Amino acid sequence: MFNCGIVGNVNTRQECLQQCSLEREFVCRSVLFRAEPRTKKAICKLFHLDHIMFPDGAETFATPNPFPLLDTGDSTGVYLEAICANDTSKRNKPSKGNINLGMNQQQQQQQQHQQSPQPQSPTTVPFFPNTQDPSCDVYGVCYDVSIQCTDSKIIVYVKTNRHFHGRIYALGRSETCHANVLNSNQFRLDLSLSGQDCNTQSMGGVYTNTVVLQHHNVVMTRTDKVYNVRCTYEVTSRNISFGMMPIRDPDTMQVTASPEAPLPKIVILGIEGREANTVRIGDKLTFRIEIPEGTPYGIFARSCVAMAKDARSIFEVIDDRGCPVDANIFPRFREIGSSLESSYEAFRFTESYGVIFQCNVKYCIGKCEPVNCGIGMEKTSSWGRKRRSQPIEKEDSEMTLSHEILVLDFGDESVSSMRDVNSVNESTHYKESVLMMDTCASKTSLMALSVTSALLLVFYICTVAYFVAQRRVTKEFR
Repeated sequence: MFNCGIVGNVNTRQECLQQCSLEREFVCRSVLFRAEPRTKKAICKLFHLDHIMFPDGAETFATPNPFPLLDTGDSTGVYLEAICANDTSKRNKPSKGNINLGMNQQQQQQQQHQQSPQPQSPTTVPFFPNTQDPSCDVYGVCYDVSIQCTDSKIIVYVKTNRHFHGRIYALGRSETCHANVLNSNQFRLDLSLSGQDCNTQSMGGVYTNTVVLQHHNVVMTRTDKVYNVRCTYEVTSRNISFGMMPIRDPDTMQVTASPEAPLPKIVILGIEGREANTVRIGDKLTFRIEIPEGTPYGIFARSCVAMAKDARSIFEVIDDRGCPVDANIFPRFREIGSSLESSYEAFRFTESYGVIFQCNVKYCIGKCEPVNCGIGMEKTSSWGRKRRSQPIEKEDSEMTLSHEILVLDFGDESVSSMRDVNSVNESTHYKESVLMMDTCASKTSLMALSVTSALLLVFYICTVAYFVAQRRVTKEFR
């Protein structure tokens, strides 16, 4: 799409300008001088394009533009352009006259307008077609943009009908959140939801960012494409949908999506922090409801019950407000990172070893507010519902989780081999077996049996030897 060169052995802007004047492989029209104070070195990039080479010409500088010509997210260097000394009008093609180089600033342009006559409306490059399709640019490149919303980032996918050469980046973060594209018709950009690298904005569960598809490595013009991407994290949404909607500016698109929320799960941990499947009464355990880290969601739980394997006995541990029923048996939930935890001692029902825990879990955007639980004169907080003043209703977005654990008595042997654990949300089946044995034989009986067996073996060997000897004697007499 464009030619460029990099010169490393320069120290000042003037040396960079001189390298542009001496360039022979292509016509140098603009340079980017970037000094590196830490390394005490400078980089000089030479380009064969300037703002006049683009279809909108100098109008890009003279008229208001909602987007900056140079992305100012970070310091990129000093941008300068070549100005033809013998050119008195707008040009569609570069002049071969003497070249003067200087900084491309608005004051310098105003001075040029006063010294030389300029037409009222700048001309455009004749071979660039005008297109009414907002998904295509003046170069004839059409863009198919879609996004994927994940728990930790927004992924922007771009497909083009022609090879694209340039870069894609987040507006205002061109140095820390970008991807260079070298003659490709499929590429992507990952926008992180957290941190300042991509400057993704969030408000009320809606994460937004602005993505630029830029042909030139340095300048941004109206020929480039700008997309407003948006991910809406809704607790009631379980589907991912993509769409692209043009707004008043045909070069700016809206791309929205709604991600699928991560599935929570229940994990019961032992005192060593490892997942426990078989425990004893009184063991100290941690009941945890967790979702993956780094997601914009928070969770809250309520209506948690413990039930026997046969479901004949049910004990409520967390009520429909999210408060503990008996804090001595099952304390309140505490928020640890993106998880909810409650530390308790193992218990079981008299008629069943298996204890099944079941909880209703809901999502909220960001951190969930705890509910105040009044226990006597004390006031405690438990992460049981989203808002304190909301009526208690069971909504469609609420899901039910279950988990089974085997609790043994103090004197029971380990029966872990009796159960086959399938998954945390599936029923676990186990079968008891008893091996019945007769009275064991005494030591004397075993010794007598061994001696008898040995004598029988000796008698058998002697008998065989006798018959073999008799057969040989009979043959000799014949």
